[in-house]
Amino acid sequence: MQADGLEITIAPGYYSRESEQPEIDAALATSDYDAVLCTYNIDILLPAIQQREAQLGHSIRAGTVDCFSAQNLDIIRQRDQFGNPQIDYIEGKYASMAGPAFAAMYNALHGNMEVIRPSGQAFRLYQGFWTAKSPEEYIELYGYTIGMYENAYSCTDLMQVIRAFRKDASFDKLKALTEAYDVQAVIDRMQ
Repeated sequence: MQADGLEITIAPGYYSRESEQPEIDAALATSDYDAVLCTYNIDILLPAIQQREAQLGHSIRAGTVDCFSAQNLDIIRQRDQFGNPQIDYIEGKYASMAGPAFAAMYNALHGNMEVIRPSGQAFRLYQGFWTAKSPEEYIELYGYTIGMYENAYSCTDLMQVIRAFRKDASFDKLKALTEAYDVQAVIDRMQ
């Protein structure tokens, strides 16, 4: 696909499936790419990107929609053969984002349906992604997600929306906590 002087090649499939690797490898070999974007674990694709970089003689910027994981932390700290980060951009979730879902399940298992079924209806809540555009930014954001006692969604935060621990736990409080996923909201809760 070409538009506005840009060429975009789409290679659908999962690189982790051997049957789809040749198609993605062929797409990667067809052009002198400036960037590769991946919506699956980029660690599996990195060796193919590195091989193509060696052939081209320059770094290819790599971006992914993945998660703020220890594995990606290790990868982002490593440099490619040209001295650049192996991952230049990550858009993703972090592990403790599942905390509010745990609180909702805990409330359901203990029969506190009014906390999770406003007006008797199933609920739907939104959490977006965090973005890191450099290793330094990734390291900072990852640090907010791994604390034993203070985390992006800490035990203390979750206990505030679980009726067994707080009699005033409510759906509105669960919603407010769940949707306060952004970096500033996390920093504010940690202070």
